[in-house]
Amino acid sequence: MKSFIKNYCYFFFFTVFIAFTIFIGYGTFAKPHPEEVYNPKPEVNDPPKFESINVDFPVKEGNLPKIDTDEPRTCTRVVVSINFLVTDPDEDWVTITADIDGDDKFDDFKKKTKSGKVVTLKRTFDTEGEYWIKYRACDIKGLCTSVLKFKIKSILCPPKIVEFATATERIGVGDEVSMSLRSWDAQSDKVRYEIDWDDDGVFEHVTAYYPPQKKVKVKHAFNEPGAHVISARSCDKFDGCSDVQRRTVNVKVE
Repeated sequence: MKSFIKNYCYFFFFTVFIAFTIFIGYGTFAKPHPEEVYNPKPEVNDPPKFESINVDFPVKEGNLPKIDTDEPRTCTRVVVSINFLVTDPDEDWVTITADIDGDDKFDDFKKKTKSGKVVTLKRTFDTEGEYWIKYRACDIKGLCTSVLKFKIKSILCPPKIVEFATATERIGVGDEVSMSLRSWDAQSDKVRYEIDWDDDGVFEHVTAYYPPQKKVKVKHAFNEPGAHVISARSCDKFDGCSDVQRRTVNVKVE
């Protein structure tokens, strides 16, 4: 009997020891390592921010004569690209809206994008005038930037003669002189060439309409000797005309 009680006590204490060891071990190993604890990034209740606005204007220095390029300008009927870069402190999706027609409804452009992505607005202006571009960005929580704006001036852009050459500067009386003309046009409108053979302000010869980049050849014969000044200009179908360019041809008696 004593042996049974003794063995029972050994078994009891051994069982308690094993249970205690398992409990302590589980408590030790079940605790997550401090570096593994998930700490979510706290939300920042700040609105999005425009990092940059870039506008690609087709009217650049050297394209057109007598046009000031110091202020934002575009030609009528030419696409203007406006590039927005906006970020959000919580890296939320943001929606960029814009008002272009001046009704303050911000319904002329709407684009949802990820924070840090560039969004492009493309627009043409069919008539001359000044246009205020107003824009803002809002995140999914409804936080918005202030309304920002800038002005674009739309102007009529006439063609420009980029090539006016004569095959020779000296010919005989009655001989034909050959001339080649080529233009540049912001809207890529077809152009006609008006030519004044004696520089008296009357354009006696008018060609058909051609693509502006196409080289057009014109011939003419002079029946009187002397220095003849030939004037030429290119005009589009809206009667926008380039500056007059002149070339001199010397006609000699052979």
